[in-house]
Amino acid sequence: MMEHVAEKLKGIEPEMLEVLVFCRHVYAEDATSLSQDYVRDYLAVYITNHWWEYWGDDHLRSNFMKLLQQFPQLDKDVNERRRPMLEERIDQSQEDSDADMD
Repeated sequence: MMEHVAEKLKGIEPEMLEVLVFCRHVYAEDATSLSQDYVRDYLAVYITNHWWEYWGDDHLRSNFMKLLQQFPQLDKDVNERRRPMLEERIDQSQEDSDADMD
């Protein structure tokens, strides 16, 4: 079943709340297959790419925080993917600052 879900994810763009609901199901069990790993990766990347939207929406933020607290593995997966993005933003900010000084 998880293989089927993993294949279907390639062709859809879920809503943000749907992703949170889906995370509850996928992270409730230990990962036992490559398909489940793929689905977890997809969800963590999706959340990472929409991080500020989750934080900016009062309704989503509350659900988002509860989800991260309930599933530490999801929190870890998301943060592992956020780190390179944050480092890139910092580097870009420093480059912009250096260019402004010239």
